[in-house]
Amino acid sequence: MKRFAAILLSLTLTAALLHSQEAETASTGAELTIVPRLDLGAAFPKEDSHFSLGNTSLYSLFEGNISERLSFSIENHWLTGFQHPVKDFDFSPTTDLYKYLGHSDWTNWLDWAYLRYDADSWFATVGKDMIYLGGFEADEYDYDVHPVFMSSLWNNMASYQWQVAGGWQNETTAISLQVSTSPYGEHPFSSGLFNFGAKWAGEYGDFSNIWTFTMLGEGDGEYYPLVSLGQKYAFGDVTLGLDYWNAVCSEEEFLLKGHSAYMTAGWTPDDRFEIIVRGGYEFASDKVMREYFNSFTGGMAFHYFPRENIRLHLAGGYNPADRFAIHAGVMFYINTHIGRK
Repeated sequence: MKRFAAILLSLTLTAALLHSQEAETASTGAELTIVPRLDLGAAFPKEDSHFSLGNTSLYSLFEGNISERLSFSIENHWLTGFQHPVKDFDFSPTTDLYKYLGHSDWTNWLDWAYLRYDADSWFATVGKDMIYLGGFEADEYDYDVHPVFMSSLWNNMASYQWQVAGGWQNETTAISLQVSTSPYGEHPFSSGLFNFGAKWAGEYGDFSNIWTFTMLGEGDGEYYPLVSLGQKYAFGDVTLGLDYWNAVCSEEEFLLKGHSAYMTAGWTPDDRFEIIVRGGYEFASDKVMREYFNSFTGGMAFHYFPRENIRLHLAGGYNPADRFAIHAGVMFYINTHIGRK
């Protein structure tokens, strides 16, 4: 029955939104954004170089206001690119999005679906959302980024979980607490594993930060204390960011003791052009895992927006899994407004 919780929540939110359109308040309304992305390129691992579809995907983002204080957000991941050589015609990454809907240890077609209630300086959220485990790397939309130079935690962690959170905020600072299901459990609630997290996000002039601390339930009463420190500084057209975690992440075991740090520099001379340079280093404390996590990851991306809703991009980089990879692509943001503005 829990398998259909996401669908039920989506239908409930939609019905509530349609009902709200009959109200006289001007604060109701929603925005539906469809985001198709096509990447073409190549990867050059140790074994065999191959054609790659990079981060080819199809997403949708549906969010808006049900009332003056109640809002919602739903992001769906409908299609993902090949994660193996295209010549193998392996469609499992996309079929897995639907196969693992009822799982907490794997990503699926429902990234998030939550309600948010704001009451003056206080707020609360309930539903599926990202757990508190990342800085500015985790703050970006999945469809915007280039996985070739993202961290092992971004690439391997099942970070979208069912949760409840609440906190306090003002014009510059938001502090919140969260309880969420754990990615170490096979199913969200029947596994009985939970996370307990805290988050501080702030914008103080040119400096901003996202700091989190989360105890992730691993089972048998064990927890991994994950610290994430994200900070960013902007001056003129340039931004500099640094994200740190006290862990590395494998697809099979999730968090492993170690250290990960990534620095990002961005230059946006105008609204149509952007250059991103990113580099990081990951180190595993365990001597056996050090063979896999003791290396550099980095790359560069060029973004060009011929129109506000179209992005052309060229990106390349190096990571331990694919070694070298490069791709070019195009992405569209197709927006439709529903209800009152």
